[in-house]
Amino acid sequence: MVSSLVDFALRKGIIQAGILTPRNGDLLPQGKILTSRKGILDCAGSSYVSGPTLEALNRGPWKGQERIGIVGVPVRCLPWRE
Repeated sequence: MVSSLVDFALRKGIIQAGILTPRNGDLLPQGKILTSRKGILDCAGSSYVSGPTLEALNRGPWKGQERIGIVGVPVRCLPWRE
């Protein structure tokens, strides 16, 4: 579902690139900057690992892209406590 949303946003011009984590079985996955439908669909599927997605955002290289879509899961969700 998420890959389809990123693909839709890219095709409609809402974003100019997306950052996703490929499912290649690596213990230390890396985020990839993607600008094509094939690249996005190659990353389709759930991958519940902590990947350095924001590292890819910081790394770039950005070729004129200003609208970036990022896919990731929260590292930890804490219940509300008072």
